Order: sequence, then C-alpha cells, then structure tokens
Amino acid sequence: MPPQTRHCSRATSSGGQQSMRKANPCAWLRAPAVAPLPRPFPSAAPAARWPSGIVGRFTSAASGADAAASSSKSPASPSSNNRHHLHPKSPVLATTDAGPSQLHPHGGLQRSEASGGVPLPAPRQAATATPTTASASLGPSEYATTPAAQSVGSGSAWRQPQLSQRHSAQHPSDTDAIAAAAAGGSCSRRTAALALAAAAAAAAPAAAAAAAAVVDSGGGGSRFTAQATSPAGQQGGAGAGAGGGGGEEEAARLPRRRTWPPVPLVPLARGLRVSKIMRGCWQLSGRHKGDPLTDRTSGGEAVSDLAGFHQAGITSLELADNYGPAELMAGQYLRLYPHQAPATTIATKLSYLSEEEMSGASRTMVEYAIRRSLVRLGRQRLDLVQLQWAEPVRHRRWLDVLKWLADLREEGLIGHLGVCNFAVPQLATAVDAGVGLVSNQVQFSLIDRRPQLFMQKAAASYGIKLLAYGTVAGGLLADKYYGAPASKVRLDTASKQKYGLVVRQAGEDPGGHGGSGGGGGGGGWSWMQEVLEAARTVGQRHGVSASTVATAWVLHQPQVAAAIVGARNARHIRDMQASCALHLDEVDLLDLDAVWEGVPNPPTSDVYIWERGGDW
Repeated sequence: MPPQTRHCSRATSSGGQQSMRKANPCAWLRAPAVAPLPRPFPSAAPAARWPSGIVGRFTSAASGADAAASSSKSPASPSSNNRHHLHPKSPVLATTDAGPSQLHPHGGLQRSEASGGVPLPAPRQAATATPTTASASLGPSEYATTPAAQSVGSGSAWRQPQLSQRHSAQHPSDTDAIAAAAAGGSCSRRTAALALAAAAAAAAPAAAAAAAAVVDSGGGGSRFTAQATSPAGQQGGAGAGAGGGGGEEEAARLPRRRTWPPVPLVPLARGLRVSKIMRGCWQLSGRHKGDPLTDRTSGGEAVSDLAGFHQAGITSLELADNYGPAELMAGQYLRLYPHQAPATTIATKLSYLSEEEMSGASRTMVEYAIRRSLVRLGRQRLDLVQLQWAEPVRHRRWLDVLKWLADLREEGLIGHLGVCNFAVPQLATAVDAGVGLVSNQVQFSLIDRRPQLFMQKAAASYGIKLLAYGTVAGGLLADKYYGAPASKVRLDTASKQKYGLVVRQAGEDPGGHGGSGGGGGGGGWSWMQEVLEAARTVGQRHGVSASTVATAWVLHQPQVAAAIVGARNARHIRDMQASCALHLDEVDLLDLDAVWEGVPNPPTSDVYIWERGGDW
C-alpha cells in the first residue's frame, strides 16, 4: 500500500472495500475521513504560517501538469491519481482530480456522485456565521486552507465570515466565477486558488477599515483596564468602557481616561527618601476585611497588590510590630519580588500599648523586637523605626527606649529614628535628649486639624517632618458617602470605627444640638456632609474625587513630607497618584477652609491628647 494512504479512511468490511474498488479502484485511496481529523493548527492562523514560496511552487506546477493530469487520469492508474493527494497537514492545496468536483459551502472539496466517487457528508458549520462560496477554503477536509489565499493581503476574509459576506455582496463577479467553474466541472486547483486569492485581496481594505473602527471606538480595550471607584476615575474611564458598543459618536463625546504620573520620592532626612504617598499596612492586620467582594487584605492577593503599588511609585511601606501578619506579608513580598526590594523603603513602628509593655521595657527586649522585625522582613537594616508609646505622660520610660534605639542605630540595625503621636512637650524632650528624631507621625485630615494648632510650628523649629495618617478618614472621605444617611453607613472596618468617633466628636455641638443622630457618623454626620460637599466641589473643578482632594490638601500643609494612606485593594492607586499631581489654588483652599470655620466642636488640644483621655 502506498505510504500516502496511511491517513485516509477506508471501509472496515471486505464487502465495502470490494464495492469501492469496483466503482473506482482508486477512490477509496483518496477519500477523506468522514470524521474530520483534529486541526493541526487554529483555523484563524496568521498569514505568516504560509510561506510565500508555496504559492510560486503551486502555480508553476499547476500550470502545466493539471490539465494533463485531469485529462489522462483513469481508474487503472493509481499513481497518477494519488499524485495530488497530500498529507492532511501539508500546507499545499490537496484535492481529488478524478471527475468533476464542487466547493463545499464551509470549505473543502466534496466528491461528486457523478464521478463515481463516494459522496461525503458536509462538515460541521459554525453556528454564528453563514459562509458563502467566496469564503470557502479548499482542501481534503474542513481544516484545509488555500495557501494562495492566505499569502495575498491580510487574510482576514478567510477568518472573518462576515467580511466574506460583505465582499460577496459587493463583488459578485468573483463568487459567480468560482461557482460557475465548480458547476461546470472545470475548477482546477489553480483556477480556484487564483479566484479566491483575488477575493481575499479585494476584501482586505474592508477588513482593515473594520479593525480601525474598532480601535477608534475603544472597543475591546476596557476589559483590561482597572475600574476606578471614584467619580474621577469613572469620568476618565467612561470613554474606554462605553466606546466599545456605543459607536464612534458616543466615544468621541465621552472624555478620555486621564493618566497620572507615578508617585514621586521626597526627602525625609539626609540619606532617606520616601514616596510622597506611603502605603499604610494597618489594613493587613486582619481588622479591615470589610466588603468581601473588594477585600484583598490577606494572602497572595495582598502580596501581589504591594507589587502593583510599587509599580505606581508607592515604594514606601508603613508597618508596625503590632499589625498582625503585616511584617510577615511585607517580607514575603520582598522575597517574591527581589527586583523591587532594593527600591522599597521600610518604615515600621515599635509599639508599647499596654501597661505591662511600658513598665517592662528593657534594652534586651528592645533589641529583640528590632531583630524580630528584621527577620520577618528579611532585611539587614530597618530604614525608619518609629516609637509608639501609649501613655508618655504617666510612663516616662519612652525616653530610655529612644536612647536604646539610638544605640542600635549606631550598630547599623536602624537607619533613622522617629516617633508616633507625640505631642509638643514630649517632642521637645526627645529633641533635647539628642536622640536624633527625623519624623513624627500624626493624625491629619480635613476633619481633624489639630496639628495646625501647635505641632506644625514646633516641628518646623526642630527640623522634624510630619508623616500624616488618616487623610481620608478610613475611607469616609469618599464620594460614595455624600448624600448617604447616617443610618446607612456601615462601620465595618477598624479604620471606619476609629474615624467615625472623630467625626462624631468634631461634628457634635457641645450643647447637644449638633447634626443628625445615630448611625455611622453619629451626631456629626450632617457636618460631614458639608465637608464632603466642599471636597466634591473642588474635585469637580479638577476632575478628581473627593478622597483625592482630601489627600492633596494634607500634602499642601507645611512640614508634611508624606501621607500614609491605607488601601484594602489596588483600585485606589489612581486616586493616590492624582493627589500628588493635583495643585490646589487659593480658591480651592478657601473653600476647604470655610467648612472648618463652621465646625460645631473645634478642637483646642494638641495631637492625640483626646485619644489618651484628655480634652478635645
């Protein structure tokens, strides 16, 4: 048996084989399989799969040999009949030449019963398209493709049935010529290939125009872009999201998505630069799950989000040894993304929050805590260590702890020292002790402006920078809470619970007549609505969100080097980038300050005095 027949189907019974040999001794050798073989390559393969040299060899061989072969074939000459039956995977056109043939509507030549061959069932047709004769492809089965057709033009007409239909309607002459040739039985391989190649070349401009229209209208691109939750991001991304199905007019009417530069680096001290927005990692402590649909505060999702923040320019992480697994997760991120680790700045806190911890502080325990953080993070040195002391007035051993930390800095375990929530008297004591502080982390936002009373001037005189946290009040300073009733606000994270108390304290009239009662914001929720309205008004001028305006306002304050912004997922990256690039003019600042002038219960004490049981 010739080797060419190894892939052909044959009758399984001896009677079937004998009947086929009587009708046509060579027909059973050339008959394709009833069930199509698996596709050796996708049907929409690019034109580059078909070398241009195939067309030249095909046309030169077909010019002289086809006519002779078609006229001199006989059932008794199997060698001449099988000359054109190629391997199914061969890119060269494969046909059967004994007798008249006809084009199948979905591609492939069907054997005519009049020629004595075996009639073949039609291949499966796609349910989403109605192919025409112009879109047919020649070959022994439904996956065979014409090399000449794919070598001319873009080849899109052979993979896009709708383009073939459009071409058939506009150029009926090509289709009629192919159909007439097939009906007359004179459809040689060369004739069909050249006709189909001409059809593909004529349909190429239409395919290019359709592709350009899809690109111009924005279709197909919005599924790969992050969806912003703020009005600023929605305003910028509406063009990409709605352009795919609304046509060119709608896409032209909608604004384009704004692009913000990466978050820049700012100097905090000599030899220490941090990103202007620092990623707050309190959200990784396990107390900020919130909505499970948007929660990415644990596991691999949180680690991968840290890499996304780094790519956006947010290269500084603000951690603490009491933030649960936050340091461990940050260390896992640094190990999984070693190319980002050298540019990542680690600022962690050494926390003493209980009576037992504050009273039992010792140098050994301090060094143990620092080395534990180094092991968790996989670092040789901590860039910035901030001391967090719950009661600096009643327990004064915090100064000894700062001196021990200064000794570890000399040993190379610590790069720089800072404090967290220290009021002006404690800050002055630490400066007089000569421990070399570079920063003080304080709560600072549109609803909590206590640092403006005393801390800003004191920090400027001591040469200490401020790291502001709580700039968006745990997410309450957001557009989605504007107009929301207090009873509908859910304080479902530790941050919202913390800053909900601040809203209630600042917005309540000391006489008991402030705001609407109950719910998420307590008695100060009506004043919170005024703050949100002012932030939204400023944001609409610049095309950004209320949370972007709130963070940008903090960054405009004197002595503020960076803002610590926590995030439960990476959907807020664009707002963080926008807050660094946004410039607030005098009108914007006046509008935001006017709301504070009408605060029902303005504070009179220094930072974090009220949280320690003192006056507001």
